[in-house]
Amino acid sequence: MNMKTTQIFIFCLAVLLSFWGKESRATQLSGTYTIDSTQAATATNFRNLNSAFIYMTSAGARTDGGPSNSAPFGVSGPVVFEFAGSILIHDDQVEIPVIPGVSSTNTVRVAGKGHTIQYNCNVTLRHVIRFTGANWVTLDSLTIKTTNATYGWGIHFWTNANNNQVRNCTIDISAVTSTSSANSVGICFTNSTTSVTTAGANGANNLFTDNTILGHPTTGGPYYAVTLLPQSSSATASNNKFIRNVIQNFFYNGFYLSNTNGTLLKDNIISNPTRTSTTTIYAISLWNGNRSDSIIGNKISLPFGASSTTTNTAYGIALFTPNTQTTGPGICANNQIFDFRGNGTLYGIYSSVGNNWRFYHNTISFDQANSTVSSSYQTYGFYHSGSPSGLGIDFRNNIVSIKRGGSSVVYNVYLANAGTLFNFNNNVYYKQGPGSNVGYYNGLNYPTFASWRTANAGAFDSNSVYTDPGFVSPSTGNFTPTDGFINNKGANLTATVPTDINGVPRSTTPDPGILEFTPPTSTDAGVAEVVVPPAPLLPGAVPVNVKIRNSGTTTLTSVQINWTVNGVAQTPFAWTGSLAGGSQSANVNIGNFTLTALTGFNIAAWTSSPNSGADARIDNDSAYAENIYAVVPGGSYTINKNAPGSATNFPSFTSFSNAVTFGGIAGPISCSVVQGSGPYNEQVFFGNIP
Repeated sequence: MNMKTTQIFIFCLAVLLSFWGKESRATQLSGTYTIDSTQAATATNFRNLNSAFIYMTSAGARTDGGPSNSAPFGVSGPVVFEFAGSILIHDDQVEIPVIPGVSSTNTVRVAGKGHTIQYNCNVTLRHVIRFTGANWVTLDSLTIKTTNATYGWGIHFWTNANNNQVRNCTIDISAVTSTSSANSVGICFTNSTTSVTTAGANGANNLFTDNTILGHPTTGGPYYAVTLLPQSSSATASNNKFIRNVIQNFFYNGFYLSNTNGTLLKDNIISNPTRTSTTTIYAISLWNGNRSDSIIGNKISLPFGASSTTTNTAYGIALFTPNTQTTGPGICANNQIFDFRGNGTLYGIYSSVGNNWRFYHNTISFDQANSTVSSSYQTYGFYHSGSPSGLGIDFRNNIVSIKRGGSSVVYNVYLANAGTLFNFNNNVYYKQGPGSNVGYYNGLNYPTFASWRTANAGAFDSNSVYTDPGFVSPSTGNFTPTDGFINNKGANLTATVPTDINGVPRSTTPDPGILEFTPPTSTDAGVAEVVVPPAPLLPGAVPVNVKIRNSGTTTLTSVQINWTVNGVAQTPFAWTGSLAGGSQSANVNIGNFTLTALTGFNIAAWTSSPNSGADARIDNDSAYAENIYAVVPGGSYTINKNAPGSATNFPSFTSFSNAVTFGGIAGPISCSVVQGSGPYNEQVFFGNIP
């Protein structure tokens, strides 16, 4: 070999070695790589996660000082970035861009293994991790944390970030004390870097499972735990899913959804267990024309945490003009809404013109006996405004129990407007307290279950029951009913709700509420209803009937029925017969009472000694008929609080309104307030006057 040939050979070898060096840094990635800040930055180890994505997608300079990559970029097979090393907390801000070559097979998984990525977010860069058009990326077992007291977006999705997963992660926004709406959020789908609620093509078909979003323990952020605005219009399917996540201590809104289509919120736990500073709370809220979304199996409680005397308003699930598509109704099922402490207005499920929704097998329990709420605030189990259209509102197989202390005006069901597309049936209702009503429909209160079933020409709840469900242990979240009268009273909705909240299959005669249950073996009797003739009634003898309920499993053959009229004991009635478990009797006449003019009467009736033995439960023995008045004769009357009530004088506006509302009138009447007799410190309600 001559010298010239030798020189050419050496030159070619140098070129080959140069290319070999570049190939050793890899271009398209495949396989497992480490994120280890204790080791040198190389083509296979990255000292921070952001450098890994820079290297994977560009020739840009890495923030860890490691070598740059060269084209072609992206992946040629599945990739895992696995955290390692003894340093568990990493100061890093991560941008995940479009990754060439990814697919359902060639995915990118970040195995966090309990490591923490934290960033001191600021007004310009508010996120810790941002998906910018990234697809098929999984974040697994990471803690994602802001350290700034004013700003912190945990994970930001925008510009068509699709088919990604976040699982087993903790998104920690607990450092934020700001309560500005744009400053803090756990997870957001938003087409903006400064607002968390801007709609756009931000992401579809993403899955979030078994994550925890943490806010400040007493005050501050996140203002929203999750904002989901995945598309500019709900006409486009987004199909994002949030399953088995825990949200704790948010300021204003747990889940905020707008322009969603096909979203699934399932088995999430939403609460503010330690908050002391709050505002109006929405656990789940849907806005602006959502379509075909499903809210299933979520547990919602403690909106105000330790602030049990706040008068702020709380909404469990709120639907604001959602679901515009009639072919795919929204599903709200198996949700548990309970333990709402506080002294303000409460809504279990709120629907503002929320057409095309199915509300099945939910349990709403507003049973906080120690509440001191005043009559200035309301308690609504289910609230709907507007006349439904499309597929209407279907509300079946639910339990709504309201035994809230204080003097709140109570409604198991409140329907603000008339409509023909309401379907209410196979539900369980119970309520207690002054000013309590089973229902409200189109301007009228219906204080009793019997009166509620006359509303809307008798269209509501013909197969529903009114009884205290007797939950096993509400204080620990066990909402299994013990009242056997509820057992198997549901309609067959297994095509939509095949299991209960715990995954137990529903039968074709399912139990209302979130749980399938077997009633305990027992002898358990009660008065289901006190029945008196409807108004108008003339003064004189009025018959009193009751319906007996067997809430146990043992056939009832005898029971004593006790009763009072305005607190005065009447002669007990001894009933005998045969009433199977879970059944209710026809009317049983237990006597008469004397009705007098312009006087209100209240009747209480309860059972004792079923089958000549002990009753398994005594808290479900009683029923009441209240505000029974004789018809008010036509004529002239006065209101004068300084004079006693008489045949022509009412001592208050309330006594007058009660007499005419509950008793009716027999002719034209006029009522004058005696000059100088005031002031009258009252809140007065007039209902439909018979």
